[in-house]
Amino acid sequence: MKKFALLIKNVQKYADKVGECYQTAEYNKRVCGVLLERVYNVANGVKILYLLKDDYSWFFENNDNYPIFQGLVQVIGKIQNFIIDISQLQGVGKYFNEYRGPEFSMEIKFYNLIGEFETTREALTHALKERLDFGRPKKDQKIEDKQAIDQDIRDMKNYIGSIAG
Repeated sequence: MKKFALLIKNVQKYADKVGECYQTAEYNKRVCGVLLERVYNVANGVKILYLLKDDYSWFFENNDNYPIFQGLVQVIGKIQNFIIDISQLQGVGKYFNEYRGPEFSMEIKFYNLIGEFETTREALTHALKERLDFGRPKKDQKIEDKQAIDQDIRDMKNYIGSIAG
């Protein structure tokens, strides 16, 4: 359990930072909100896992579960950094520069992060033998994701167009 303690603390720290960024977001609030829901659902599951650590000692004793948890912390950290970038004007520019390659597309980055997050969440859920819920996506989550990214990109392009003249 000891080696998981720092990872658990980092999940909570990143979730708190994602929440702060969402509350102060100037731009792309829909995308930030979609990501916030995912992070908070997993963070709540992690909190429950920690509180019930005696009941889940078998999970913490299995060395194969540590890299899964590390992956979770890493992807939540990436989501935090993405939200920091896209929620404020000074960071969002790197995703709307037409001279940069497609890997700098906000939409591609968004979907890549969701894919990585969902893969990690599923691995964690599987490692816990489906005994804890880490916030599976809603039935219509893909539609909600698409609407959020499409509308935020449209809004940013309109905003950038209006200040560019």
